[in-house]
Amino acid sequence: KLRPKHGNLLLRSIGVTALLGTIAFFLASSFNSVLDVVLHSYSFMVSGLLVPTMFAYFSKKPNSTAALVSMLGGGTTTIALIYAKTVLPLGLDPTLFGIGVSIILYLLTALIFRKHV
Repeated sequence: KLRPKHGNLLLRSIGVTALLGTIAFFLASSFNSVLDVVLHSYSFMVSGLLVPTMFAYFSKKPNSTAALVSMLGGGTTTIALIYAKTVLPLGLDPTLFGIGVSIILYLLTALIFRKHV
């Protein structure tokens, strides 16, 4: 009787929070300065959110599935290129490649998961 109605959900939530906190701690401890953390987080944010935000504002029928796939793909590409320390063509920033992947993923996913309204 003392256990809440959604106790299992609460335990899962605590577990996920603890896992994310641990990952965040180890990720933050790998940086040399706060400026590095801020620059990496902005790169991740721009490459993940720019394309879905533009489609949400300017598209007649924005697609939420395409936006999610685009955010994950663009952000992951940027972070992977940064951590791999890959030499990119023309000395371009990894964020540009993340934005490119984000656009491609948004368009492909929007074509696959069309909303017939």
